Amino acid sequence: MDGMSLARSTDGPAPAIVVTLQAPARAADPELAERKNGLYLAAVERAGGRALPLDETTPAAERAAALAEMEGLLLSGGADLDPARYGEAPAGARDVEPGRDELEWQAWQA
Repeated sequence: MDGMSLARSTDGPAPAIVVTLQAPARAADPELAERKNGLYLAAVERAGGRALPLDETTPAAERAAALAEMEGLLLSGGADLDPARYGEAPAGARDVEPGRDELEWQAWQA
C-alpha cells in the first residue's frame, strides 16, 4: 500500500470494543477460560481498541454502561447456540450457555 499503515491512527481516543467472554466460574476449565479471555482482550488492545469485557455474570448496570459506550463488538464464540432461541429442539447441540447467548443477543441488539 505504498508505505501506508493499516494500523489505526493514534489521534483521538481508542474505540470502545465490547468483548463477550466465557465466565470462568461457569467453565469446565476456569484457568483455560481465563487464558482465552486474556488473549481476546490483548488482541483488541494491540489493534488499538479499548476492550470492554463482558461475560454472563457481569452486573446489569455495568453491562448496560458498556453497551451504551460500545463503538465495536467482538463476539468471541463459545458453546453451541441454544436451539430453543430459534424455536428448535436441541438435536445435536452440546454445551449450550443460555446466559452467554442472552448476553451476546443483547450486545448484538445494542
